Amino acid sequence: MTTTIMAMKKSAKKQDCGDHSHSHGHGHGTGHGHNHGDHYGITSFVYKRRKPFHPQRLYKCLEKGIEGVMRSKGYSWIATRHNRIAEWNNAGLLYRIEGGGPWFDANHRFKMALKTHPELLEQPQVQSILKDFVKPFGDRRQEIVIIGTGIDEESITKLFDDCLLTDEELKLGPGAWLKIEDPLPAWERIGFEFEPEDSKADEAHLENLRFKVGDRVECCVAVDKWAAGTIVLLKYRGPNWPPSKRTAPYQIKLDSGVFIFAPLDDDRVIRLLSK
Repeated sequence: MTTTIMAMKKSAKKQDCGDHSHSHGHGHGTGHGHNHGDHYGITSFVYKRRKPFHPQRLYKCLEKGIEGVMRSKGYSWIATRHNRIAEWNNAGLLYRIEGGGPWFDANHRFKMALKTHPELLEQPQVQSILKDFVKPFGDRRQEIVIIGTGIDEESITKLFDDCLLTDEELKLGPGAWLKIEDPLPAWERIGFEFEPEDSKADEAHLENLRFKVGDRVECCVAVDKWAAGTIVLLKYRGPNWPPSKRTAPYQIKLDSGVFIFAPLDDDRVIRLLSK
């Protein structure tokens, strides 16, 4: 018999991944707390690692099946799907690896909320989430409960370890991992915007800026409406801007006292103040 590897569509009733009041339901203790009936020869253990699976090696492993494993379930990290939780579920020879919501480390709304509202760090739920963060990849990890009859924990652990990225592959980073061939079934897309950790904005627009600090300019603040001001900073970035958001060429203090920024060095946005 051959193993079936599936990616089932998620129920529409599941909570929207954009709602970050939810919990991923990760188990974080040293044991999984299940009693699977040792007196029937059924035993279990939890496989935990802080490296992602290589999708090709994982696919080949699951395609062959794992002797003695009746059931496995948990959360997994796959290199080519770095920002989303792989919800792992198998029974017998049927494996389902569904695309879940974002890891908290990939959840920019969650991270921005902590920056803008630091009092959230005192909340027990947030503290529980952050306990799972380990640099440099945050809460991403393998945490899979393996259940079966006569299972050999050491051999199964080695089997899964051989599916992980090597140290050399790990050093290449998430950008390079996207180039790995991925034979696992595709996941249903979700309405959540991810930003790769290593993505950086193209900053070519900052070359040869026309103005300098102290120059008097006027800025377009609405349709056909301009306001005078003075350039106070070149190459402005907001405190919570992600790396993928382009740096603004100028920060301007308007004569009204309001600070704004010009996203482009273009006469349609900012121009020399007429004398």
